[in-house]
Amino acid sequence: MTQTGRGDIMAKAMRQDRHRYKRQQVVYQNDYIYGATVPLPDYHPEPAVPEPEPEVRQKPKVKLDPQIKQNRRRAQNISVGYACYILAISVIAVAVCVLYLQLHVSNGNQADVVAGLRNQLAEMTEHNNATYHSIIRSVNMEVVRAHAVGEMGLIPIRMVQVIEYQNPNECYVMIHNKIPQTGVLPQSIYVLE
Repeated sequence: MTQTGRGDIMAKAMRQDRHRYKRQQVVYQNDYIYGATVPLPDYHPEPAVPEPEPEVRQKPKVKLDPQIKQNRRRAQNISVGYACYILAISVIAVAVCVLYLQLHVSNGNQADVVAGLRNQLAEMTEHNNATYHSIIRSVNMEVVRAHAVGEMGLIPIRMVQVIEYQNPNECYVMIHNKIPQTGVLPQSIYVLE
């Protein structure tokens, strides 16, 4: 081939590449969807060839002494007494677990009952306090006195009947005898000693 022939072929190939590149740009620009990802190239990896497994050498069987075989059999077997012991311990452990769960549930239920009773007590206390204060506010002592004197026959107290006294020990007085007319209580004999 001549050089011009080669140049024509190269120029033609470059034009085809440009045309292919522009066609790809146009196709991608028209098919673009907002948020879409870039298409991945078509790639198919070659399947991995499994490696041959190494041959496992079997150990030659060694004849064991009959005593060793008998000891191994004995070690693998469980005696009846030991099996009963393990069974009894297992049953006891399960019973203790069940009992614990029942106690835990009953404790939770009792806590709920106590909380309900506390709420009920608080409501009753509040109701009682409200009732007590409404009764105290509604009682008029003058009306009570007038009713007692007028209808019940109460005799009004006279000032001569009131005796004021001084307590020497600064505490309450239990009346075992009459209060003296002077109103002064003598010191007790036990206090003086």
